[in-house]
Amino acid sequence: MTSGRHDSNPSKLLAFYGSDLVRADAGRFLRKARRKGYELVALDSAAMALARSADVPYSLIEDYLDPASMASVVRDADEARRKWFEPARDLFTVEGVCWPELDQRTVHAAWENALLALRWAEKIKRAGVQELSFFRHVSPRFQVQWERSDIAAVVWEQALPGIARPRLSFEAFRPASLASGAGRAVRRILSRRESSTSVETGEPVRTGSIFVLMAGLEALRYSDIVVSLHERFPEKVAVAVVKPYPKIPDEIPWKGLVPIVYGPLAPTESWEAWTLWKLTPRIRFRIGERFAQGYEKAVDSARGTPWEQALASMRFHFSYYTRFRWPWLSERTCAFWRSLWDRLRPAAVLCSSLEDALVLTPVAAAKSLGIRTYSLPHGGIHLCYSRPSVDYAFCGNSPQRWIYESIGLPASRLIASRDLVAPREYRTARQEAFSDSRKLRVLALTDTTDVGTNLMKWLSLRSQLVALQCLASPPRELADRIEVVVKAHPHYSDLDIIAAASSDLSKRVLPTNSDLHAAVAGCDLVVAVNYYGSALIHVLMAGKPVAYLLTESDPLVHKVRSPFGLFKDGTTVVRTREEFWKLIQSFMTDPAVGASMCEKARAFAEAQLDYSRFPGVAEAVEHLLGGTNLQ
Repeated sequence: MTSGRHDSNPSKLLAFYGSDLVRADAGRFLRKARRKGYELVALDSAAMALARSADVPYSLIEDYLDPASMASVVRDADEARRKWFEPARDLFTVEGVCWPELDQRTVHAAWENALLALRWAEKIKRAGVQELSFFRHVSPRFQVQWERSDIAAVVWEQALPGIARPRLSFEAFRPASLASGAGRAVRRILSRRESSTSVETGEPVRTGSIFVLMAGLEALRYSDIVVSLHERFPEKVAVAVVKPYPKIPDEIPWKGLVPIVYGPLAPTESWEAWTLWKLTPRIRFRIGERFAQGYEKAVDSARGTPWEQALASMRFHFSYYTRFRWPWLSERTCAFWRSLWDRLRPAAVLCSSLEDALVLTPVAAAKSLGIRTYSLPHGGIHLCYSRPSVDYAFCGNSPQRWIYESIGLPASRLIASRDLVAPREYRTARQEAFSDSRKLRVLALTDTTDVGTNLMKWLSLRSQLVALQCLASPPRELADRIEVVVKAHPHYSDLDIIAAASSDLSKRVLPTNSDLHAAVAGCDLVVAVNYYGSALIHVLMAGKPVAYLLTESDPLVHKVRSPFGLFKDGTTVVRTREEFWKLIQSFMTDPAVGASMCEKARAFAEAQLDYSRFPGVAEAVEHLLGGTNLQ
């Protein structure tokens, strides 16, 4: 069953995430709720998949709010993220670092959740809804990055008195959640031994070395860069890992070549540890009281802003940041890196472009000491929310250059370089993607609608549902002539949205560790399903024809930080089911259509993606440290 549009005048709503329900009992629970007169509102793709499996109709928040309203929420959240703390900047700043400013990417999803929760509350209240039932944890959970929180639940309780009906959730006490929490605690305990300047090679880190600063998950994708730096600057290169677990695997090519320094323990991001910390009679961070005063000042100064009500509602959320996270980052994390950099005096720090405080903090410490800093893109392309504070940013293709320029980074601080697009960003296994060479072999690329559990999605749920249902239901005359396989993101796969669209399509999803290059080599046509990720770099460089199935609505296509047009000129764009299958029919019957699509891909790759004419990172660093201008 696909989702149905919401009833014209629903009186009772039950809003739920997939993780709110025990899967084995979800169908019975949802069918019972329908019998009691609730309209079901699925809040994420997991909830959609459960409703489909239970064969019950459901609606989505985006069925209540038009695309323009959704896009305006994103704009307001973006403004709130950048400006809410400005009236209290002095209270939040320590030794030149304004912590809400440095850590703003971490709270961005929280702003989107709060503001969308408010917008929807206003909508359903005007519509005469008498009851909104939803799940809330017994102790409201703050939000870090995209992790599950209770921000929307708290907002609804405050904005909808007499209408909001919270149901206590014990999700965090289920065996799987408890096991996961125990695993995190064990890793934190073990990582304490690695949070030091000890090095795995046994060789000391030399003064004046070039440091490559990364998260552990980036070890493979930065391999070529680390190896090339080591070859050009022997015994003068080291790696700093900001997240001490997982450790660098032995199969990483550069392990054993260069010293590895593990950064300090990160501030806990779990509500369990935070709750225990609040209850333990230990010495508090003294700076926390000052940060808390900064929050109160910001609340008082927010009158008349789009975030006035949301900021006041998130007091429990910002308590974690002001009392714990930002004091920890300031007094422990930043102090560690400032001491390390001051002692070793690196010639340069090349850092990941991840907008994670654990990356940004050592960069801020380096800059405070006058150490040169350079940014390396996290992937083939990497979307940035804020202008990097580094001296220079490397970019390996024109789309990445455009992303940097769109957030205000001057062209004079951009360094074009080859070899920045890793052949493989994750460990993969080669396998045959297609089984019948007599059919048109179609490789569909999909991305996640969201990371974590949030109200606001990166890609609207309905748009992706429509696109996947289109892909899953070819016209009768074509059904036996094509073979479609789906390549999802290897780390954020979002298989639930595929399951919500079609059980048959779910059977055609490749394993998450399947090799992209092998699948691309074996296909005749690539379909980018509302997709604009790094995989398209490899597809277009291979000269493969691409059909861009773009079903996202125009206001959301053009919303803040949604570059749906990055690779558009190298593809053939289709917006509807009719346009898509008409293109497939033409591709199969007219060789000129395929030839034209291949030529479009090759021309785009040559003009926008092929940076082989530029120096490699190691060569560029040598020139930069020697004072040579590469512009």
